[in-house]
Amino acid sequence: WFGPLVLVGLGILALIAWFVVRPRLAPADHPFVLRAPPLPDAMSNAQQRRRWLAEHGSVWSVATLDKAVLIGLLGVIFGSILPQVDAPPLELLLWSSVLVVANAALALRRIRGGYISSTVAGALAFRLLINVPLAVVSSVVASGTTTIADAVFLAVLFSVIITAYDIHRPVYEWRMRHASATT
Repeated sequence: WFGPLVLVGLGILALIAWFVVRPRLAPADHPFVLRAPPLPDAMSNAQQRRRWLAEHGSVWSVATLDKAVLIGLLGVIFGSILPQVDAPPLELLLWSSVLVVANAALALRRIRGGYISSTVAGALAFRLLINVPLAVVSSVVASGTTTIADAVFLAVLFSVIITAYDIHRPVYEWRMRHASATT
């Protein structure tokens, strides 16, 4: 009896959403599309994105806070899934926040110094050179709350996510600045 009751409840919620909520919504800003818009001409290559980040980037920014929260939540989720990780969630949040801030500071220093790689593989290798040793050291210092293999796994996962985030964040910020300037 429970399954049909849930289906009836979901049907009622769908009808309320369609006939009560949907008519009261503001019209859509743009039509539904599955393809991302093309990159703006001012942000179409890695050099332009690096230049923009060198001018507008900051270690203590909304982007760093955004990354710290994202990586911290993923750390807590994966920390609860991996069987050998015994670190409490707060410790995982703090560790991942230190990792994000260290990455932001070193990447911004390299960008402003002109030493950053123009390829994704180079940027990922740079992140791995920072994060894997930090993970190994923190695993040893944390007195056995996680294994070195799990710490390295988390560091590699975080490196991939931080690299992808740092590649796409300047385009997002450029679009937000220019969208607010045109309205």
